[in-house]
Amino acid sequence: PEPYLVFQGYLRKWNKFSQIPIPDITEKIKNSVVVYDIKIKTVRINLGIEKTESKGFVGTCTYYINNTNNDEAFVKYLNALADFAEFAGTGRKTTYGMGLTKRLR
Repeated sequence: PEPYLVFQGYLRKWNKFSQIPIPDITEKIKNSVVVYDIKIKTVRINLGIEKTESKGFVGTCTYYINNTNNDEAFVKYLNALADFAEFAGTGRKTTYGMGLTKRLR
């Protein structure tokens, strides 16, 4: 769950469907967000749409924002995207039920 890839996906979906766009913060994500804690395990599932199984993972991932510039807008954007994750899904094949994401507080 590379932070850049995860949040880039949310940002792309947000800007596609929202009337309130979020500016491109991908460079700040690359430089400021890291995985703080991770507890995941790989799983294989058959979605019934392919002859092969799909690989994914289940578990929890905690991200840390190194906000040394005290950029409040950046933190607000990340929080909005994290809340949006439950609706957007994470990764690929979200329309088939993969990528279910829930923000834990």
